[in-house]
This record gives sequence, structure tokens and C-alpha cells, in this order.
Amino acid sequence: MAFAKIEMTFDEGQSFSPPPMFRAGQVVRGLVTVTPNADVECRHLWVTLQWRTEGRGERETGVAQKEDIFQGRLTHGTPVQIPFQFTLPQSPWSYSGKYVSIVWEVAVDVDVPWKVNPRGALPFILTGASGTPASAPAPNEARAIPTTPMPVNTPPPFAAPQKAQGGVDIVLQGVTGSENQVMQAMRQELPRLSLQEIQDMINAAPSVLLENAAPEDAQSIAARLTAAGAAIQILPHPPEAP
Repeated sequence: MAFAKIEMTFDEGQSFSPPPMFRAGQVVRGLVTVTPNADVECRHLWVTLQWRTEGRGERETGVAQKEDIFQGRLTHGTPVQIPFQFTLPQSPWSYSGKYVSIVWEVAVDVDVPWKVNPRGALPFILTGASGTPASAPAPNEARAIPTTPMPVNTPPPFAAPQKAQGGVDIVLQGVTGSENQVMQAMRQELPRLSLQEIQDMINAAPSVLLENAAPEDAQSIAARLTAAGAAIQILPHPPEAP
């Protein structure tokens, strides 16, 4: 059976265990080594910087960057080494939660005329610029929460939620505890939002409109989000212009 051995490392020499940690905006470099057990023509060697979710609920994936780094002949038993380089995005950060986790990786797909393409993946941890993962916020790193009302905004590209009849606005003013727990709670309470949208909304706080809901529903949602470490305000809808 034809196959190819794939080995992947980052420039620091780190491979699979434990996953290395990189900061948002950092340039990472590495090396892919492909050793086939038969001569074959490689049509494309795709290297993809991507994230995926693990855990409960619908699985989500996101591709930050994808490059075709090799085309040509692969020879039986002869290793071919190809370097790769990516600039890491700002979000979503890696985290490991009780119900859902975000895993970042560099994935390789060798496009050859075989029944199954040889594939491999090299995981890593993406943190914020401070170097702190979302699953382990630094002590006393609570965000400043505004004490006076501010205009509510809905950061693009999110569409504003439909207004409930006689409802109120649920507004995120910041995060006072674990960002990981807040993301999990928002994921459960607001299933219409993707993990990427949740991360972007947290980054855009304060005064981010999360949802419109009936007052009794809003109180329940706000209580659960507050228990997770979010600073929430419930505001009545402004009167409509005549």
C-alpha cells in the first residue's frame, strides 16, 4: 500500500508534545518532511493554518491561511523538506473548557493520485499578546467596567438581533473573571453566535449588544452570564421615533 511519512516541526524544534505556545501576531516558521514509500507526482502540498472546536455541540472550523508550498516529483525513500511560515491572527485564542475547546494547528495535505492523500497536523496554543491563554487568565486581570451608561454598539459584521415585543437589550460591558467561562456561557445562552463572533464581541466590549429578549428571559440569561464572569447590563429599548 502506497503511503508517505509526514513529519512536522516548528523552527524551535518543538513538535507534538507538549504543544508550543505562540502569541497573536507572532510569525511562526516550521518544516514539513515528506518521505514516500513509492515514486509519485505531488500535485499540491497544502499547508493550512486553522482552528477547530472539540466537545459538545456542532463542530466548527476556521481557516486563517492556506498555502501551496510544493509541486513536483516525490521519490521512494527520499525525504523532501519544505519550510512554511505564517503570521498568527489575533483570535480566537486557544482554550480548553468543560463543554467546548478551541484547538489551533498547522495541517498538511499532500495531493497525490492515491486513494487517500497523506495528511498530518501540528498543534499549538494561541495566546493573546500578553502571552496568557484564554483558559488561564492572569490573576487580577479583570477588565475595567464602565460605571456610566455608554452607547450600545453592535460590532460588525454582526447583525443586530431582532427586537422582542416589549423586550429589553442584554448588553456586555466587559469580563471580570475567566474569559474561558464567559465564552462557554455565551455559547450556551446565545447559540446563534459562532465562537469567533463571541470572541470578537468580548474583544469589542464595553457596551456590546448581545441579545434582545423578553424581560423575564433577559434576567435569566444575564444571571447565568454574570455567574460565569461577565459584566451585564439590561437596558430598555429606546422609544421609537414617531
